Amino acid sequence: MNFPDLRVRLMTGMMLWAALGLWIYCSMENPMVFPIGLVIMASICLYEWFRMGVGKSIPLRIVGAGLIIFGFWVILSRVFLNSRDYPNMLGYVVFVLALGPITDTAAYFGGRLMGGPKLCPVISPSKTWAGFLSAVIGIPMLAFLYLISSTFFPIQQSVFYTLAISLLCLAAQTGDLLESWAKRQFGVKDSGSWLPGHGGLLDRLDSILAIAIAVFLLEHIPHLLQGRIG
Repeated sequence: MNFPDLRVRLMTGMMLWAALGLWIYCSMENPMVFPIGLVIMASICLYEWFRMGVGKSIPLRIVGAGLIIFGFWVILSRVFLNSRDYPNMLGYVVFVLALGPITDTAAYFGGRLMGGPKLCPVISPSKTWAGFLSAVIGIPMLAFLYLISSTFFPIQQSVFYTLAISLLCLAAQTGDLLESWAKRQFGVKDSGSWLPGHGGLLDRLDSILAIAIAVFLLEHIPHLLQGRIG
């Protein structure tokens, strides 16, 4: 087992979780704290993105910036377009912000513990199929076991939620791979260096933004298809 940076990653991770908890708590007390926090995070991510891509492909920089902005807009609009249900919408934000790191953690430990074939060495030499499947299959399986053991969810609903979580975990890993591919195009290893063991903020939020966009698509594509069929 090879975990050379585990202690540093854990310490930084705990600091990030504490900051997240403080942000959500303050947002419950004062709703304006929520958008201010999102704008700060979006600004940092955009700064890191454009700093990585200086002198590189302009179309890639524009598309990437658009996806970052759209991901943050989805989170912001989800909360403030449903202001009457503000506490529950903050719960949605906590779910999205938590699922990203959970899938990243499952992929990290699954890959380090089991090793095996590389997922896509051209894009990310450290990612393995074991880590990918730990995130995309392992997390939904644990969620399913929790759901069926709960008295609140019937079996059909448990299966539906498990499939949804599986798709979101897949989206998280896809977002992580896309950012790794972009960093390859830009010739950098991390989006930043101010989060020891994690890189930059975008390195931590890539999967979260992908989940937010995936939730938006899962919610709106069926309505669009239904409208066209109708």
